[in-house]
Amino acid sequence: MTFSQGNQFSEDFNAKPEVTPGSAAVSTAIPAVPENEKAAWQSLEEILSSKNDNDPRLDKQLSQLSPEFHKAIYSRYESLKPEDRNGRGTLVFLIARDLKSPSDIEFLQKVYEENPCLNMSDCSAQPDHDPQDSGSQQTSLNYPQLAGLYQIDSVLSKNPSLLNNPQIRAGIYSLLKTAENFPAPQVHGKAQQIREKYGL
Repeated sequence: MTFSQGNQFSEDFNAKPEVTPGSAAVSTAIPAVPENEKAAWQSLEEILSSKNDNDPRLDKQLSQLSPEFHKAIYSRYESLKPEDRNGRGTLVFLIARDLKSPSDIEFLQKVYEENPCLNMSDCSAQPDHDPQDSGSQQTSLNYPQLAGLYQIDSVLSKNPSLLNNPQIRAGIYSLLKTAENFPAPQVHGKAQQIREKYGL
């Protein structure tokens, strides 16, 4: 998956994950978000349905979100099928980019506690590739986990003072240690790199 400009993870993370047709369940109900964010939620649903991760609304409408919007994203993530790597990755991206609370860290922690997705058509099925492959297939399968890590790195690079908050610092450390145990080379390698970069 690639993101346009501000949404792009890094120059070396530019493989677009495979899309499983029909994997995104479209929700027509608008959750309990502030009135001024209801249009943004509708935009998010349209993006999840279209799987257009270059949609400019990701930057224009879906940043600096309220705690209520974050909570709605947590629930929406759980409603998506595990095989919807694109949709789940987009939601993780939004939370990690707007990281600002212990509840955000708790949500992200659970992403790294998930069982790895082994097959794009059925996450629990046997892989149809080498599990140690570090190529585009692995990027697609582990997209939610990678989305979070690249954005955490970006957030800390732009705002290192976040780590001055003991609760946030401890939460990010715990999250990264969990990610280091995730059984995918791209994921645990990036987590270790971030932890060492910021002295965690």
